[in-house]
Amino acid sequence: MKRIGVFMLLLNLLTTQAVEAQNQLFKFPDDWMGTWEGNLEIHSGSEKVNVIPMTLQIAQTNQEGRYTYFINYGNNEAGLRPYYLIEVDRNNGHFAIDEANGIVIDAYLMGGRLISNFDVMRSSIQSSCYVLDDIMHYEIYAGRNISARVSGDTIIGTDTIPVVESFPVTNIQIAQLHRVKE
Repeated sequence: MKRIGVFMLLLNLLTTQAVEAQNQLFKFPDDWMGTWEGNLEIHSGSEKVNVIPMTLQIAQTNQEGRYTYFINYGNNEAGLRPYYLIEVDRNNGHFAIDEANGIVIDAYLMGGRLISNFDVMRSSIQSSCYVLDDIMHYEIYAGRNISARVSGDTIIGTDTIPVVESFPVTNIQIAQLHRVKE
Protein backbone atom coordinates (compact mmCIF):
# COMPACT_ATOMS: atom_id res chain seq x y z
CA MET A 1 0.00 0.00 0.00
CA LYS A 2 2.91 2.31 0.79
CA ARG A 3 4.40 1.67 -2.67
CA ILE A 4 1.15 2.65 -4.35
CA GLY A 5 1.10 5.93 -2.40
CA VAL A 6 4.69 6.74 -3.40
CA PHE A 7 3.95 5.77 -7.02
CA MET A 8 0.85 8.02 -7.09
CA LEU A 9 2.84 10.91 -5.60
CA LEU A 10 5.60 10.50 -8.22
CA LEU A 11 3.06 10.20 -11.02
CA ASN A 12 1.32 13.37 -9.82
CA LEU A 13 4.63 15.26 -9.69
CA LEU A 14 5.65 14.09 -13.17
CA THR A 15 2.25 14.97 -14.63
CA THR A 16 2.35 18.42 -13.02
CA GLN A 17 5.86 19.03 -14.33
CA ALA A 18 4.86 17.89 -17.84
CA VAL A 19 1.86 20.25 -17.89
CA GLU A 20 3.98 23.15 -16.61
CA ALA A 21 6.67 22.41 -19.24
CA GLN A 22 4.01 22.36 -21.98
CA ASN A 23 2.59 25.67 -20.77
CA GLN A 24 6.09 27.19 -20.79
CA LEU A 25 6.61 25.99 -24.38
CA PHE A 26 3.40 27.66 -25.63
CA LYS A 27 2.89 31.31 -24.83
CA PHE A 28 -0.28 32.86 -26.15
CA PRO A 29 -0.56 35.29 -27.83
CA ASP A 30 3.23 35.84 -27.96
CA ASP A 31 3.87 32.75 -30.09
CA TRP A 32 1.21 33.86 -32.60
CA MET A 33 2.60 37.37 -33.13
CA GLY A 34 3.35 38.36 -36.69
CA THR A 35 1.66 38.33 -40.06
CA TRP A 36 0.02 35.16 -41.40
CA GLU A 37 -1.13 34.68 -45.00
CA GLY A 38 -2.96 32.05 -46.99
CA ASN A 39 -6.25 31.29 -48.70
CA LEU A 40 -9.65 31.06 -47.08
CA GLU A 41 -11.87 28.33 -48.54
CA ILE A 42 -15.60 28.82 -48.17
CA HIS A 43 -17.76 25.68 -48.35
CA SER A 44 -21.54 25.51 -48.51
CA GLY A 45 -23.05 22.05 -48.35
CA SER A 46 -20.67 19.71 -50.15
CA GLU A 47 -19.32 22.40 -52.49
CA LYS A 48 -16.37 24.77 -52.26
CA VAL A 49 -18.02 28.03 -53.33
CA ASN A 50 -15.16 30.48 -53.03
CA VAL A 51 -11.46 30.89 -52.29
CA ILE A 52 -10.12 34.28 -51.24
CA PRO A 53 -6.75 35.47 -49.97
CA MET A 54 -6.62 36.06 -46.21
CA THR A 55 -4.15 37.79 -43.92
CA LEU A 56 -4.11 37.88 -40.12
CA GLN A 57 -1.81 40.28 -38.30
CA ILE A 58 -1.26 39.97 -34.55
CA ALA A 59 0.93 42.54 -32.80
CA GLN A 60 1.31 44.14 -29.37
CA THR A 61 -0.22 47.60 -29.11
CA ASN A 62 1.00 50.31 -26.74
CA GLN A 63 -1.73 49.21 -24.32
CA GLU A 64 -0.94 46.32 -21.94
CA GLY A 65 -3.08 43.24 -22.69
CA ARG A 66 -4.33 44.59 -26.05
CA TYR A 67 -3.12 43.28 -29.41
CA THR A 68 -3.99 43.99 -33.02
CA TYR A 69 -5.97 41.14 -34.55
CA PHE A 70 -6.33 42.58 -38.03
CA ILE A 71 -7.99 40.22 -40.50
CA ASN A 72 -8.05 41.04 -44.19
CA TYR A 73 -10.29 39.06 -46.53
CA GLY A 74 -9.30 39.58 -50.15
CA ASN A 75 -6.22 41.63 -49.23
CA ASN A 76 -7.89 44.93 -50.01
CA GLU A 77 -9.20 47.86 -47.99
CA ALA A 78 -12.83 46.69 -48.21
CA GLY A 79 -11.88 43.33 -46.67
CA LEU A 80 -9.98 44.77 -43.69
CA ARG A 81 -11.37 43.96 -40.24
CA PRO A 82 -9.31 45.98 -37.72
CA TYR A 83 -10.14 43.91 -34.64
CA TYR A 84 -8.29 43.76 -31.32
CA LEU A 85 -7.47 40.79 -29.10
CA ILE A 86 -8.02 41.70 -25.46
CA GLU A 87 -6.81 39.84 -22.37
CA VAL A 88 -9.79 39.41 -20.06
CA ASP A 89 -8.28 36.81 -17.68
CA ARG A 90 -5.07 35.51 -19.25
CA ASN A 91 -4.41 33.02 -16.42
CA ASN A 92 -7.72 31.30 -17.11
CA GLY A 93 -7.49 31.54 -20.90
CA HIS A 94 -10.25 34.13 -21.26
CA PHE A 95 -9.76 36.66 -24.07
CA ALA A 96 -12.08 38.74 -26.24
CA ILE A 97 -12.13 39.94 -29.83
CA ASP A 98 -13.09 43.61 -29.91
CA GLU A 99 -14.44 44.49 -33.34
CA ALA A 100 -14.05 48.22 -32.50
CA ASN A 101 -17.69 48.87 -33.41
CA GLY A 102 -19.48 48.00 -30.15
CA ILE A 103 -19.24 44.22 -30.73
CA VAL A 104 -17.01 42.25 -28.35
CA ILE A 105 -16.87 38.45 -28.66
CA ASP A 106 -15.51 36.33 -25.83
CA ALA A 107 -12.86 33.78 -26.80
CA TYR A 108 -11.27 31.04 -24.74
CA LEU A 109 -7.85 29.43 -25.03
CA MET A 110 -8.25 25.66 -24.61
CA GLY A 111 -5.89 22.95 -25.76
CA GLY A 112 -3.81 25.48 -27.67
CA ARG A 113 -6.89 26.73 -29.58
CA LEU A 114 -8.57 30.11 -29.41
CA ILE A 115 -12.29 29.29 -29.51
CA SER A 116 -15.37 31.49 -29.68
CA ASN A 117 -19.06 30.71 -29.96
CA PHE A 118 -21.71 33.36 -30.63
CA ASP A 119 -25.08 34.06 -32.25
CA VAL A 120 -25.80 36.92 -34.63
CA MET A 121 -28.94 37.58 -36.67
CA ARG A 122 -30.39 34.07 -36.08
CA SER A 123 -27.11 32.37 -37.01
CA SER A 124 -24.75 30.48 -34.70
CA ILE A 125 -21.05 30.82 -35.35
CA GLN A 126 -18.21 28.83 -33.81
CA SER A 127 -14.60 29.65 -34.58
CA SER A 128 -11.38 27.85 -33.77
CA CYS A 129 -7.85 29.03 -34.41
CA TYR A 130 -4.67 27.12 -33.62
CA VAL A 131 -1.07 26.75 -34.75
CA LEU A 132 0.33 23.34 -35.66
CA ASP A 133 3.76 22.86 -37.25
CA ASP A 134 4.03 26.63 -37.79
CA ILE A 135 0.78 26.71 -39.79
CA MET A 136 -2.17 28.63 -38.38
CA HIS A 137 -5.44 26.78 -38.88
CA TYR A 138 -8.41 29.11 -38.93
CA GLU A 139 -11.89 27.54 -38.98
CA ILE A 140 -15.38 28.98 -38.79
CA TYR A 141 -18.59 26.92 -38.69
CA ALA A 142 -21.90 28.69 -39.25
CA GLY A 143 -25.56 27.75 -39.39
CA ARG A 144 -29.04 28.86 -38.45
CA ASN A 145 -29.88 28.73 -34.75
CA ILE A 146 -33.28 27.25 -35.52
CA SER A 147 -33.59 23.57 -34.60
CA ALA A 148 -33.28 21.10 -37.45
CA ARG A 149 -34.35 18.28 -35.14
CA VAL A 150 -35.60 17.84 -31.59
CA SER A 151 -35.13 14.39 -30.09
CA GLY A 152 -34.92 12.68 -26.71
CA ASP A 153 -37.53 13.81 -24.19
CA THR A 154 -38.43 10.25 -23.28
CA ILE A 155 -37.93 7.62 -20.62
CA ILE A 156 -36.14 4.38 -21.42
CA GLY A 157 -36.21 1.95 -18.55
CA THR A 158 -35.23 4.06 -15.55
CA ASP A 159 -33.31 6.64 -17.60
CA THR A 160 -34.88 9.99 -18.32
CA ILE A 161 -33.55 11.16 -21.68
CA PRO A 162 -33.30 14.95 -21.95
CA VAL A 163 -34.54 17.02 -24.87
CA VAL A 164 -31.76 17.44 -27.43
CA GLU A 165 -31.90 20.03 -30.19
CA SER A 166 -29.59 19.80 -33.19
CA PHE A 167 -28.90 22.69 -35.53
CA PRO A 168 -27.92 22.80 -39.21
CA VAL A 169 -24.41 23.74 -40.27
CA THR A 170 -24.75 25.67 -43.52
CA ASN A 171 -21.22 26.75 -44.25
CA ILE A 172 -17.64 26.39 -43.14
CA GLN A 173 -14.64 28.58 -43.75
CA ILE A 174 -11.19 27.04 -43.51
CA ALA A 175 -7.78 28.66 -43.91
CA GLN A 176 -4.24 27.43 -43.46
CA LEU A 177 -2.10 30.50 -42.93
CA HIS A 178 1.69 30.61 -43.12
CA ARG A 179 3.80 33.02 -41.12
CA VAL A 180 5.29 35.79 -43.28
CA LYS A 181 9.05 36.10 -42.76
CA GLU A 182 9.78 39.71 -41.84
